[in-house]
Amino acid sequence: MPSDIRRYPMVPIRDVVIFPSTKVAFKIGRPSSVRALEEAMTGDRDIFLATQHDATIDEPTSGQIFTIGTLGRILQAQRQDNGQIKVVVEGRERGESVRVEQDADGMFYAHVRKITSSDESGYRTDGLLQKIHTLVEQFLRVSPDAYTDALHASLRGISAAQIADAMSSHLRISVEEKQGLLETISVSERLQKLVDILETEIEKRQLDRSIHSRTKKQMD
Repeated sequence: MPSDIRRYPMVPIRDVVIFPSTKVAFKIGRPSSVRALEEAMTGDRDIFLATQHDATIDEPTSGQIFTIGTLGRILQAQRQDNGQIKVVVEGRERGESVRVEQDADGMFYAHVRKITSSDESGYRTDGLLQKIHTLVEQFLRVSPDAYTDALHASLRGISAAQIADAMSSHLRISVEEKQGLLETISVSERLQKLVDILETEIEKRQLDRSIHSRTKKQMD
């Protein structure tokens, strides 16, 4: 095995995309995924988390799981009364599964190459960060709620990459869009996608407010 590739227990996850520098809680119920979790817990608690193409599939094959995922560290694992395990993980780094194995019991192992983000700094990145700050402030004025508060909190990241990943995690967008952000390695390109998404979200909120205002006037 090449020195830049390491084998990890893998858990296919549904309806969520996990990003580096974020903490996420979710539940694991499939026996194969429980075994992968238990194996990771007996070692260094590192696990590879990759999203399924289709959340309705109970037992996905390796070809039905995205190859780009996130290497995570298990922070907590608590068994529930229904047999599921509630897990809290911290995303650490992007990774690409170059090969996936499955044992006789269905447990997945992924041979993962870590992915390092590029374009960490520069005029374009700085300009995009400033644009995102402006858009989030505008979003807060248009629609102040817990969602926009979370977006605002994500701006406290130390680096452009951390800010981009935290915001990608908080945004209420489709799994496909989030997976696209995870697969965007260039930080500046990721920030540009976030600018486009935020502008669209603000337009939607402004339209909703306008419709609500007109409807209220008609009712009055």
